[in-house]
Amino acid sequence: MAEETIALLSMMLPRTLEANRPDIEQAVSKGLATSGRLIEGPQAILGKLAGKPRPDLCQDRRCWAGVGEALGTTYFVLGMIDGPNRANAYVVRFELFESATGRSLGSESNACDSSTCSTADFARLSAKELVRHTLVRALPPPPPVAPARPPEAVAVPSPSNQTPTPAAIGRQGDRSWPWLAVFAGGALAAGGSVLYAIDGHLVDCETVGPRNICYGRLETKTLGLLSVGLGVASMVTGVWMLQTTVAVTPGGVAIAGRF
Repeated sequence: MAEETIALLSMMLPRTLEANRPDIEQAVSKGLATSGRLIEGPQAILGKLAGKPRPDLCQDRRCWAGVGEALGTTYFVLGMIDGPNRANAYVVRFELFESATGRSLGSESNACDSSTCSTADFARLSAKELVRHTLVRALPPPPPVAPARPPEAVAVPSPSNQTPTPAAIGRQGDRSWPWLAVFAGGALAAGGSVLYAIDGHLVDCETVGPRNICYGRLETKTLGLLSVGLGVASMVTGVWMLQTTVAVTPGGVAIAGRF
């Protein structure tokens, strides 16, 4: 199937915009291109209408069909910009024709304030709106979706028939708490060692003449020994937990480990 094309006829512009014709017609071509069709601008179709009636003077479909036959495109667009009018506005008008039949497929007309709007951008948006509501390309149907395979049945043994293995439970258990006990115990033992080492040190001292007078003495031996003992106990417990697994089974409590 041949690609559809749209011919943009030379636009009718007021004298105030004639100098901007190339920019305006290029902008309109970009707006028409949003339809997905190939666009032939006024320069590309120059000479095709030699000896034919002026398109802007056509009054019936027979005349428009003659224009379309001369152009050889699928569609053609007649456009004009009028103004500024008494309201200080430019009026942009476009009409889309089917070349083979000369039938009008639709039109678009918009106005913008001549002191604030860009005529090229405004014409581009109007052309885009024209093809949007007249040449909406039908989307291809989505590809068929293969039916989803039903999930395979998986036999799940009854909990009453399962006997958990202590070793298996140990491999899947949470090992973060034993390691936390080991590291916390190490830190506590290290702190206790420092407390034990500084026991008896003099504090709150000041120099009075040739003498150094101290008013206090650290008593940290007992706290240091207690901290070391608790730290060692925590580390031993953590190591034991890492090496040992306790599991509750239907027959009672099972303990497994590496000693």
